[in-house]
Amino acid sequence: MKHFTLRPWVCALLAAASVAAVGCEDESDRATDVDTLRLLAVRAETPFAKSGSQVPMEALVFDGSPHAVRPDGTKRPVEVLWLGGCVNPPGDDFRTCNPYLYELLATLGDSGLASHQVPAGAPAGVVGWGTTFTAVVPQNAISSRPQAPDVVHPYSVQFVFTIACAGEIVRLPGADPTKQFPLGCRDPGTGVMLGRDDFEFGYFPLYVYDDIENHAPDLQEISVDGKVDGAACSATNPCPANMHCGTAGVCLVVVPRCGESDADDCNSHPVAIKLGNPVSEPDVTARIPADQAAMETVWVSYYANAGSFDKGSRIIYDSNSGWGEEFHGAWRSNVASGTEARLWAVVHDSRNGVSWRWQDVWVE
Repeated sequence: MKHFTLRPWVCALLAAASVAAVGCEDESDRATDVDTLRLLAVRAETPFAKSGSQVPMEALVFDGSPHAVRPDGTKRPVEVLWLGGCVNPPGDDFRTCNPYLYELLATLGDSGLASHQVPAGAPAGVVGWGTTFTAVVPQNAISSRPQAPDVVHPYSVQFVFTIACAGEIVRLPGADPTKQFPLGCRDPGTGVMLGRDDFEFGYFPLYVYDDIENHAPDLQEISVDGKVDGAACSATNPCPANMHCGTAGVCLVVVPRCGESDADDCNSHPVAIKLGNPVSEPDVTARIPADQAAMETVWVSYYANAGSFDKGSRIIYDSNSGWGEEFHGAWRSNVASGTEARLWAVVHDSRNGVSWRWQDVWVE
């Protein structure tokens, strides 16, 4: 997925640039700053699945809203819903899944949504709740699909939809199946429908091949100022003098606060990522055989819930120009002293491979 940015329904996002439909509106205010509820990425354990397989999936969700912590100090609940099972829709177009989604949600019903239940008798891999989900690929996903004459690697595709809501997920009454996504997000206390700051959704195209594979980028480490998070800590087991015990009970890298009014005047802290090999694999797909394949494009997107990155996405390897000159991030600590900030790096390749890591830092 570009990064999960999603308004309106026809602008849902994807994980892989080669098949991505990016957001239609200006997202410059949301690209790297995680100050609302964000569905940042979705990944599949096997970016290219096999017929008859079960594919574990995970969503990277973070509630960075100023309303995320309630007056009593508890965090507001966030619902995450998965809808799978849209296999080989007409034109391989996620929008043609719409009638299927409406039918599935009618079966689930309002009570099923409210109780987080799966419809009775529903096949596995169709409905799930939480940040993890297992998609199920039919055994005949490829064999039942007519293949175009220029396809050299027979394939199938199913779309998996992910919905995140800082409230309760509800069906939209009177929604138009030809134009609207069928779900909305409602404040359970007031009944008011919530907007994009509290509600995001997107889709992931799970491609199925029996004769080719892809591996997600091996993102091994993220560091800030050349340092990584330290050992576990507590009141009786403090951190070294140059680290701070974070809220998760881990010693955090400490950085000085930048007091400049303009983030561009701040000195940046390098946020480096370490990748295992191979970084890029041959870009073999349905219509591209191995002997004609260039290498995958690989890029990284950076996010922070405090402070700011100078640039959201950077090329790691480009299929045309090769290695990116500088793909590490640059983060500015233009926040109040005593802030614990979370920094993410999400690495994508152009065949649905996604991986991520984060590091928390303490601003003194």
